[in-house]
Amino acid sequence: MFRKKRPISTPASYRLPPADRLRLEADFLERVYDALDRTRDVGGVVERELNVKNRDHPHWWWVLHGTRERWCLEIHDNRIPELVGKPYYLDPVGDPSFFDSFWSQEPIDLDPQIPEENYFIGNISTAMDESLLGQAEALRAYKSGATPDNPPWVHTIESA
Repeated sequence: MFRKKRPISTPASYRLPPADRLRLEADFLERVYDALDRTRDVGGVVERELNVKNRDHPHWWWVLHGTRERWCLEIHDNRIPELVGKPYYLDPVGDPSFFDSFWSQEPIDLDPQIPEENYFIGNISTAMDESLLGQAEALRAYKSGATPDNPPWVHTIESA
């Protein structure tokens, strides 16, 4: 018996005309920046996962750099021994894997009382928790000679 071939799944954003995709991506990145910027503390930290045993030493945290038009995250992940004290930069601007990984045309369970960008931040935090936010690429960069005083730039999201 012959099986019908399944169509290859394509992110919704790839089905858009290129100009529409670029506008959508720019809007998405500005909204994520704004959501992160609203939570920025005096040290620039915008998101962190606290260590229950020692609240003064979080498991991971992000520092926001740049402007709405051009920004990056400085990522610190102390859960991975080889990355303790070794930050890396994630550059989401112009990186289609970042946009396609975290943008959704229709976020699941969207509550009209909660801004949509909070769902996007939640998705990015989940990827961080699952070590899918450039940790493997950062480890490779440090093994290849990167140093904490000149942290590597990571431009991709690792796939599971």
